[in-house]
Amino acid sequence: MFQEFLTPVNYVVGIFLVALLGMSSLCLKMDANAQSYCNDAVVEFVDKARASGYISAESYTEMMQRIHATNNLYNVSIRHESKTSVPQTNDAGRTTGKVVNAYNAYYQDEILDYIFAGDGSAGFHNYPLKNGDYIQVTFELQEPTFATRLVTFFSAHAPKTISGSYGGYVGSTEEYGNAF
Repeated sequence: MFQEFLTPVNYVVGIFLVALLGMSSLCLKMDANAQSYCNDAVVEFVDKARASGYISAESYTEMMQRIHATNNLYNVSIRHESKTSVPQTNDAGRTTGKVVNAYNAYYQDEILDYIFAGDGSAGFHNYPLKNGDYIQVTFELQEPTFATRLVTFFSAHAPKTISGSYGGYVGSTEEYGNAF
């Protein structure tokens, strides 16, 4: 009698586990696709800014639309470092003939305020970059995806979240920065 009851229960549990495995595999693949899609959008934006020497409102908007097309919410940050050379002076205030290099860092709020200044009726401004400046874009998922929640529920660890960082020097064709 007990065996007759266990057989259908085993089938139901087996079917449930197979369906759960298939669903989790599909969800993890969707996360991998979202990661790849975000990486491509960020690389295209940074490389376009490096090649053109400025950040335009159109390229920023396009990048953000592509990232948010994954139907996830991300924290996206932009950092721009500009190299500045200042002549070194002695205590008397005279130049010593040496130069001190420093980097001024500008972050997303400053960059976007410059690009989208005004009401937009006069057009947007291009944020200028000069040769040798460094630009980097970082993105990170704000909340876990369904796949992350599913894997976390059935295991003791959380899988890697969707995130990345990419940057490079303006005017260079080589990649010196972080590449995911």
